[in-house]
Amino acid sequence: MASVVLHEARSDPMSPKDGESPRSYFRIATNGPTGNTYFISVTCFGKLATAVSELLEVGRKVAVEARLRSNSKEVDGKKRYYENVVAHNVDFLDKAHQDSES
Repeated sequence: MASVVLHEARSDPMSPKDGESPRSYFRIATNGPTGNTYFISVTCFGKLATAVSELLEVGRKVAVEARLRSNSKEVDGKKRYYENVVAHNVDFLDKAHQDSES
């Protein structure tokens, strides 16, 4: 199942260079139903990760179409479960910020 979240980027993307396929991580902020702000970590892979790492910056408005991926791992003998938001598409809803020349 996919859903779309509209809001603004709260971090510049991080793109680790570890020899695997391109991937990029960033966070967005969105308002919850009670007025609380939620910060959501988003992961992108492949060509989308490359585009995000080149174009996304803090404050840009984006629409993220994504799915929730569940994972588990064992830590200190106990199984831990966690969720990841994996983007299928990121649409930029505003123009890139330009540095003004003085």
